[in-house]
Amino acid sequence: MDLKKEELDEQSDEVFGSTDEVSSDESPSIVTPVAAEEPWRQMNELEQDIADSAKQVVAQKTQSKTAQVQQKAVHQPKQVQAQQSKSEKATEDKPTLITRLKSLLLEYKRVLRATKKPDSKEFLTVVKVSGVGILVIGFIGFVIAMIKELVF
Repeated sequence: MDLKKEELDEQSDEVFGSTDEVSSDESPSIVTPVAAEEPWRQMNELEQDIADSAKQVVAQKTQSKTAQVQQKAVHQPKQVQAQQSKSEKATEDKPTLITRLKSLLLEYKRVLRATKKPDSKEFLTVVKVSGVGILVIGFIGFVIAMIKELVF
């Protein structure tokens, strides 16, 4: 019987902590607050570790993006110089009427691809705004005409 009690005490010590932490006037079955807070401390430490890991990952990504931007900035001047040299050659060769018309048509084509037909709600909004603008300009013109008639 004493053997079973000793085994139970050992198991309870493993689960709840040592009975040494319990004061002498308390029974050994009562868990001290220190032993009870142990899992919460571990969870808080884990949460802190996760937060620290997340901060490190964000810092690494920020550093890598910064490095990429710096690399692009280093390579861009070469591209700009190449574009400048091309533009200098283009200014040396004066564009003819045909090349200007081609570039103008290409620009029109690009704009037409980007545009779309407005739906009815968008169309009504544009009509209302335009109508209000016309009325405001007309009212201002009317006021100026009235002032002119009264003064002169």
